[in-house]
Amino acid sequence: MEMPKNIFRTSRFKEFAVSFHISYNDIKLQDLILNSCDQYVAYSHNKVNDYLKVYQNLIMDKQQGCLYERFGGDQQVSELIDQFYYKVLFDKLLRDKFLKADMSRVRYQQKRFFSQMMGDKKTQYTGRDLIEVHRNLNISDQQFDKFKIHLKSIAQDMEVSVEDIEELLEHVERHRNVIVFNK
Repeated sequence: MEMPKNIFRTSRFKEFAVSFHISYNDIKLQDLILNSCDQYVAYSHNKVNDYLKVYQNLIMDKQQGCLYERFGGDQQVSELIDQFYYKVLFDKLLRDKFLKADMSRVRYQQKRFFSQMMGDKKTQYTGRDLIEVHRNLNISDQQFDKFKIHLKSIAQDMEVSVEDIEELLEHVERHRNVIVFNK
């Protein structure tokens, strides 16, 4: 059985899309299906239920996305970092680490680092190696923990989900050993 050239424009497929309140144009369904499913499952009239289950899973995956996407993308990451450094510069425990820093450069690099760390495939951190950056700052575990407390507080203020905040803090925690040098 040969598959029609464009199964996604058939009336039968459109009926499926409408019945599940799906806009196949908005999410580029053709690419999702062809890249993620067996073409036979997508076309076979005998396996419609299998197709729909796979399709629904693809939609859920598309909606959930990576932490960067769930967080709100570039604008929200920028907001997080800007608010974070505002708090840090007024925090007695942390502000001395930034007295000699070019804060616009620090914020820029931190935004790129966080974007990449959170799963943005388009952004690449281009700053110096984390060990090199932090080695002479003599950052303690207490200061690193305070850093995380500020991030959590700001993310909560931004109404980020509890799960996404936990995931963000897990990503940050993975870098403790290359940031903390004052044990």
